[in-house]
Amino acid sequence: MNYSKKTLWILIMMVLLLGVTSIGQAQTIELRKYTNGLHTTSPRNIQVGNQVVWQYVVTNAGEKALHNISVTDNQGVLVTCPSDALGSGESMICQATGAAIEGLYQNSGTVTAADPDGNPVTATDSSFYTGVIGETSVDTDGDGINNDVDQCPDSNLNTTVVIAGCDSGVSNVLFDNGCTMADDIDQCAAGAKNHGKFVSCVAKLTNYWKKNKLISGKEKGSIQRCAAKSDIP
Repeated sequence: MNYSKKTLWILIMMVLLLGVTSIGQAQTIELRKYTNGLHTTSPRNIQVGNQVVWQYVVTNAGEKALHNISVTDNQGVLVTCPSDALGSGESMICQATGAAIEGLYQNSGTVTAADPDGNPVTATDSSFYTGVIGETSVDTDGDGINNDVDQCPDSNLNTTVVIAGCDSGVSNVLFDNGCTMADDIDQCAAGAKNHGKFVSCVAKLTNYWKKNKLISGKEKGSIQRCAAKSDIP
């Protein structure tokens, strides 16, 4: 079959455009790891022998469902997950526990999965702590941040952000200043004169968190919906 130069050029351009589209739809998975609720490169002190809780927040950031999801830890810590599959945009929190040992401790989590076509995806993240003996400073809430530098010494350390009984399903991140996302939302509730002011305050917080890649757009929506449904204040 004979094609004109113009037709051939159109066919070539279609192939190139299709190729670019498929690249733009590459499947990805994300992993963010926390030690006692904290994700930081500046390790916090934990009393030797105290419990350490590691959380591995897995997010399907692609457009296809993922299956055969598995999370492992390079230090041999046993990690358990609530599921081995995630739909597009979905997240889950996997967890492991242990006892703090003396000195600087770092461990890395790795998540692996496959898309419906069998293509593998993976991601890795690390977190740290320093195990100390005879620590004299007080850490009332047990978040690994001593009261003398903790802006929220009695933190809300729920695993997820819960507003008036509505569980958003979003991981309740602990910030370097000792406050959690839930603490910040509680401060919105305490300072709001009416429900509209509370919802507006939560919207500003979640917009800031999304801008700084602490939460996804879907997670922002989940928190805002819980705020809107609540009867606060």
